[in-house]
Amino acid sequence: MNKAPTLLSGLAGHAETILLGKVLEQFGALWPREEPRGGSEVLLITTRETGRWTIPKGWPIKGLAPHEVVEREAWEEAGVKGRAKKP
Repeated sequence: MNKAPTLLSGLAGHAETILLGKVLEQFGALWPREEPRGGSEVLLITTRETGRWTIPKGWPIKGLAPHEVVEREAWEEAGVKGRAKKP
């Protein structure tokens, strides 16, 4: 019987990196929006696996700059189009 992958099984492939304290790099999209009444909002999405709140993020993509990865992830994960600032 095939079991659905769990968060723990997903981390198993990164065990050596985690245990040795190496860095896993991801890029995240922090999309602020000003409200007409003067407040501000930040885009959050929920994860498919756990339903927890997070920001759209993803792994580096060969050939894309970090800000381009963030724009792609925001579109793929949240349906949001925008221009990210270059770091």
